[in-house]
Order: sequence, then structure tokens, then C-alpha cells
Amino acid sequence: MKQHHHLISVALAALLLTKGMSATASIASSHSSRRLRGGRRLSSSAKAGKQQQHAAFHHNSNSKASYDGGYIQHHDGSMQEEEVMQIDVVAPTPPSLASSVDESTPAAINEDTTTINEEINNNKCNMSPSQHEEALRQLILTITPQEVLDDITSPQAKALQWLVYDDAIDPPLCPPTIDSDDDDATSATLLERYIMTAFYHATNGDNWKECSTTINNVDNNSTLSTTSITNKCTRTITAQSSEVLSFVIEQAFADTQPQHGRKIGTNSWLTSTPTCDWGGLGCSYTTTTTTDSNDINRHYYAIDQIEFEDNNLSGTLLPELSALKQLKFLILEKGHLSGSIPASYGSLSNLRVLDMDYNNLTGTLPNELYDLVELRELDLNDNRLSGTLSARIGRLTELVYLQVDNNEFGGSVPVEVGGLNELAWAVFHGNNFTGEMPLSVCENSDKASPPGKITLLSADCLEDGPVACSCCDYCGEAL
Repeated sequence: MKQHHHLISVALAALLLTKGMSATASIASSHSSRRLRGGRRLSSSAKAGKQQQHAAFHHNSNSKASYDGGYIQHHDGSMQEEEVMQIDVVAPTPPSLASSVDESTPAAINEDTTTINEEINNNKCNMSPSQHEEALRQLILTITPQEVLDDITSPQAKALQWLVYDDAIDPPLCPPTIDSDDDDATSATLLERYIMTAFYHATNGDNWKECSTTINNVDNNSTLSTTSITNKCTRTITAQSSEVLSFVIEQAFADTQPQHGRKIGTNSWLTSTPTCDWGGLGCSYTTTTTTDSNDINRHYYAIDQIEFEDNNLSGTLLPELSALKQLKFLILEKGHLSGSIPASYGSLSNLRVLDMDYNNLTGTLPNELYDLVELRELDLNDNRLSGTLSARIGRLTELVYLQVDNNEFGGSVPVEVGGLNELAWAVFHGNNFTGEMPLSVCENSDKASPPGKITLLSADCLEDGPVACSCCDYCGEAL
């Protein structure tokens, strides 16, 4: 009778173990991850397959008894208990359930359980991956339309997935939740990281000459390591070489807090370093616009400069750049960018320089760009921009440098250009402009009496040319 009771105890122990394994697989399957790139993914089907493969528990050789049993899960989700079978001989006192898991369970079961548990427990911000993604999504929806984020091929959706599953920044940047205090500085920093990650995907960052996160940045004789990739990024931001604009940089950052200074990025993108450390970016210490009295949550380094020249940027301009409210310099020269300039860029109220020459941009200039009243440089030469220059250009009273040559603009040069009292360069040739250069513009030339501020003025004013300009310095020639 004692032997019979002992066998029943062993059978129950085996049955409890298989029940626990099934529960573990079910829990893991509920956390099945959604992702686009990188990292480890254990699919629901793989988990179920491994659970069925290891459902049988085989005692070690010392017990001289084996038990095959467990639970079978049907397609409709129901569970059926399998009978305990094949009790051969009297077994010695069985090991405890805990020691069975540690010593008797096949290695493959332990490895599979470890993988599942790692996926469940390797969560950021004390959230499951699905909770983390949803909290991030709600924050991102403040600047990105739902339909764009739902398109899994969009740069914005790829950025969201990277932040959830691949971003290794430590400590992690956690989105606000209903149960947490809203840290405005962290939210602002997190949104900037999202925007720049989306910018990377929108401009085909894997194909950049430098600073991308791929092996393309590693020398042929180098090993693939964070150090070697980072050292390949030499895209630091630079001051303008033009004497006309030499003061713009100085003026733009005159109010930078000296005790904090600026951060200049030199690292590759999509690495675990802070966003302001990525090459081609500059950041200044700033304060959020919140009225929260908790000063700890109000200060952060905000992106104020994005600068890439001849770095093989392609794709389209990201509308969400307009959410970088501290941005002062947007310089994306000599690339292969296409599409139109987003109207939302007109909300960049601190922008001093908009420089996108030598690309393939098309479309008209959005009227919203004429709201950039702090703008000192508008440099869009050598694109395929069309339409006319609006009379609203007269609102850009701080403009020093206007270069729109070699595009497809038409109509006439607005009279309001002559009222831009700070204007030093006005370059219009290589377009479809017609008519006569406005007298107000000529009167602002340094050749006028009294001399004005314009030191360089060009148009298509060769003999019988479409523009009559007696005060131009150049008539269609290359500068």
C-alpha cells in the first residue's frame, strides 16, 4: 500500500511540473512581440511547438520509472489533461519538484524557459513591450498623425519600433503614463529621439557616407564594434564660411548659458548614446515651457542644429522636424532629398538658417515659410522648386542671404524684396523670372546713392534676357 501511494505521489509531481510548463508557455505567448528590425523574437507558434515537444517529463535513470503526461492544447484553445501512463517498477524516494526542474528537466526545456522568461522580464520602464509601445504611441501621436504611425513601412513607425525594442540607452527614456508623473523634460528628450530616429529612416540613414549605424561606417580592416563605428563619424557642425553670415552663428547662440554650454555630436546614429551625441547635431541647455514649479523636470538639452553636407542623404523631408522648437539651423546640403518642403516648417519660430541647396526638392514654397521672422538665410539654390515668390517675403525683415538660383521659379521678383533692409545677397538667376528688377531692390544696392546693403544681386539679365536689371552684379553667369 505504501508503494502504491508513493507511485501516486511521483505521478502527481510529474503532472504538476507539466502544468507549470504549460502555464509558462501561455504567459510567454501573451507577450508575443511585434517588431520590424533587430533583436530576438520568439513567436507564439515557436513557443507552442517547444511546449508540446517538452511536455513529457522523463525521470532520471536512478528512478527506474518514466512518466509521459501533461496537457494538450487544441486549436480552439481548450485544454485536455493527458493520462499518466507506464508505471513500471517501484521507485525510490523521488526528488523534490524544485530539484526535478533544476536537475532532471532536459537542458532544452530549461533553455526554452529561460528564453521566454528573459523576454517577459527584459522590459523597459517597468512595462511589458506592449505597454511600453502603447505609452510611446500616445506621446508620439501628439506630433504624428495616426494613419502615418499605423503604416509599418513609414519612417515614423520604424522609429517607434526601434525605441521599444532596440534602443539600448541606459537609463531608458520612459514615456509618461496615467499612473506616473509627467516629466516634461524627459518627454521632450524622448520626442526628440523619436524625431531624429524617424529622420534617419526618412533620409535612408543606412546609406549615409558617415554616421550611419551600419557596417558601411567601419573601415575594411576594422572589427564591427561600437567604438570603430563611432570613430568613423566625423560630421561635426561647422560655422558658415561666408563673411556675410559670420555673425549669425555668434548671434544665434549669444544667449547660451555659459555654465552648461552646447553639446556637439560626434557619434554614429541609433547608438545607445544620448541623441545630442549623434554626429551632425548640436544642442543647447534649455527649459521647457511648462508652468510646473518642479525645476528638476524642466531643463534638458534641446536640438538646435542639424547639419549635413554631402553625406548622401536621400528620401524626403520629415514633417516632424517642425516639433523641434529650439531648432535654429537646418542645413541639409548637397544630397538627394526629393519631394516638397513641409508647410509645418513655418512653425520653427527660432530658425535662423534654412539651407537645402543642391538637392532634388520640388513643389512651391509654402506660404508658412514667410512666417520665419528670425530667418537670416534662405538658401535653396540648385533644386527644382517652382511657383512664385510671395509678396509675404517682406515679412522676413532679418534676412541677410537669399539664394534661390537654378530652380524653376516664375513670375516677377517681388517689390517687397527691396524693403529687406538687412539683405546683402539676392541671387535669382537660372529661373523663369520675367519683367524688370524692382526699383526698390536697386535702391538697396551698394551701387545706389546713397549705397544700400545689397553687395551681390543676380538675375537672368543678359541682353534680350527675360529680366531687365541695370543694377545687377551678375546676369546669369555662374557665381
